[in-house]
Amino acid sequence: MKTLIKPALFLSVYIIIFGLSSSAISLLSSSTLQMALLFVCLAFLVFVLGLVSFGEGKKAMRVRNGNDAIRKRIIETGDDIKLNLSGEFKVYKGFLFGIIVISPLLILLVLHGIAMLSIGQGIGIVETLIKYAGGLFHMIFVALSGITSSAGYFGALIGVPIMVGTAGLFYYLGGRKEELVMNSFKQRHEEIYGEQN
Repeated sequence: MKTLIKPALFLSVYIIIFGLSSSAISLLSSSTLQMALLFVCLAFLVFVLGLVSFGEGKKAMRVRNGNDAIRKRIIETGDDIKLNLSGEFKVYKGFLFGIIVISPLLILLVLHGIAMLSIGQGIGIVETLIKYAGGLFHMIFVALSGITSSAGYFGALIGVPIMVGTAGLFYYLGGRKEELVMNSFKQRHEEIYGEQN
């Protein structure tokens, strides 16, 4: 899990950059141009998230393959060798990665919800931070629904399934790709050298 924190922080910075970009896009007078640019930003963000998640999945599968080789050695020799279990590939880690990436927005939305329930309105600084942490998703929601009140900030929640789903899918695909490469390598090795124990 700790191996996912650094790339998740990198992607959180990307989300903030796109939040700032969407604020600038919202100043355009043409709503059609606004929507087009917001969806271009969203597509680019999903592309970057997919690319990073794919790489993390490949890296985690390499760790699992290395651990499998160590496990085989432990069984054969009885040696006590430490495994890197935290970096090993597990499908749920891709979705967890997406949750970590979007967690700043989720925390801010919880604070916003508490303010809405306790004092009946949003707090300006929290709403401003939501614009930065989830501005792209918020602006798309506002452009599609027309809701501009404080309750409209919860529209940024549309980013949660997008980010979590994308991260989970591409993490899995990266791991699967690495597994196929390793299996192909093992098969080729056996064809050349014969099966070895």
